[in-house]
Amino acid sequence: MLMLELFKMFSIGFIVALTGALVPGPMLFVTIDGTLKKGWRAGPEVFLGHAIIEILVLFLILFGLTALIGEREMAFISVTGGLALVVFGIMTIMGARK
Repeated sequence: MLMLELFKMFSIGFIVALTGALVPGPMLFVTIDGTLKKGWRAGPEVFLGHAIIEILVLFLILFGLTALIGEREMAFISVTGGLALVVFGIMTIMGARK
């Protein structure tokens, strides 16, 4: 039974990560921006940064820490993430003008 549960959790984690990879979003823009600035060397850097975040999220899911996050915390995380995306967008636009 334990192996089946682990398989389910890893499957869900894989599907969540896959949807993040398939849908154009912030990672696509980070990759494009990094490639324009650093060339091919940006690819491994973007991959490593994304992999670290995915591993942290996977551990949070596996250990059930997301159940401890309340609505206020979730709202704070959402707003902070949204603001980070806006700032990143502004920085990309400002960098493109140079």
